[in-house]
Amino acid sequence: MKRVFVALFIAMMVLAVLIALAAGSAAMWGGFPLDGSLVIDDETIHFGGDGFGVLAAIAGVLIATVVVVVVVPLALLLGLGLPALLAAGVLCLGLLVAGAAVVLLLSPLLIVGAVVWWAVRQNRKLPTVQPLPSSLPPAS
Repeated sequence: MKRVFVALFIAMMVLAVLIALAAGSAAMWGGFPLDGSLVIDDETIHFGGDGFGVLAAIAGVLIATVVVVVVVPLALLLGLGLPALLAAGVLCLGLLVAGAAVVLLLSPLLIVGAVVWWAVRQNRKLPTVQPLPSSLPPAS
């Protein structure tokens, strides 16, 4: 099972690199223009037909891949798996405590039952094995 996950992870990384290269080359040779501007804290960053569009495309695809491959599974694991695991652990601990309490409460009855069973049962002897008759004379 571990090999399957490693193979899937490697395949997703290879696909991410291929998609990033395809997006970058399409932006570089005019497949789709990445002309525009980005505003962060009232500062405008303009990017156009230079090499920045290719880098933006590659970075965007890689960031999206990291989010899909790392962040989403971790969010699901921590959001759903961890509470379920904790609930199962608490349930098992409760069953263990309840079982120990039942054994402690019933221990006098178990001891009395064992003594009565030992006293009432018949004392059986094991059957002995008879030797087969032999036609050979006894050894001297």
